[in-house]
Amino acid sequence: MTTPSQDWFSPIAQQYRQFRPHYPAGLFAYLASVAPAHERAWDCGAGNGQAAVGLADHFQQVVATDISAEQIRLAFANPKIGYHVGAAESCFLPASSVDLVTVGEALHWFDLGRFGREVARVLRPSGKLAVWNYRRCRITPALDGIIDAFHDEVLAGHWAAAALHDDVFAHELPLVDTITPDFVIVAEWPLVSFMGYLGSWSACASYQRRHGHSPLDLIASELQKLWLTSGDRMRISWQLNLRVGVVPGS
Repeated sequence: MTTPSQDWFSPIAQQYRQFRPHYPAGLFAYLASVAPAHERAWDCGAGNGQAAVGLADHFQQVVATDISAEQIRLAFANPKIGYHVGAAESCFLPASSVDLVTVGEALHWFDLGRFGREVARVLRPSGKLAVWNYRRCRITPALDGIIDAFHDEVLAGHWAAAALHDDVFAHELPLVDTITPDFVIVAEWPLVSFMGYLGSWSACASYQRRHGHSPLDLIASELQKLWLTSGDRMRISWQLNLRVGVVPGS
């Protein structure tokens, strides 16, 4: 587990903002439906605000925090969202002031013990914690095979330990889970956007620093052969792993 001081994404914050997929609107409608009220939501590890903008459609105020100053600098502007640089384990919010706490694709970077105590402190009675990650993208069997080999073989040794344990179901949380619906992220992208998404992986930045060239150079021709044409859009999907529940003691 990483410490709160580590910042893996500032060097690729612009790529993260431009190329990370957007969550389905139904996810945020569901989260709003299980929250006890809609006054305030806190989005931890917010990145550029990929989840915060969805929450803003349902909550009067969204507080979005991330350890990366560059991610926050490039965040999607919204009058209902207050962006702040800070660790999820130590929040400025007062006790019992939040209806919903969310963590999208970031839980594996946190110190879970400290984070759990902070969530219990800021949540109002009956407030909810929602955490999710998305699984590997799927396109076609042939393209999926290239992506899996790229992740597991080309980038082997370049992933931070925490990034290899990103499944929210693999982590112990002080959470009384509820049964949740299934959600899928779907995008239709040309090849250039998909390459940009791969380049937003933390291990790609690590590889380039170590070797002096992008690891995408190693698979670009293979991807192009299997893409319909480089300008065509292909359907890409990511299944969400979602946990929602009450935190004991909150």
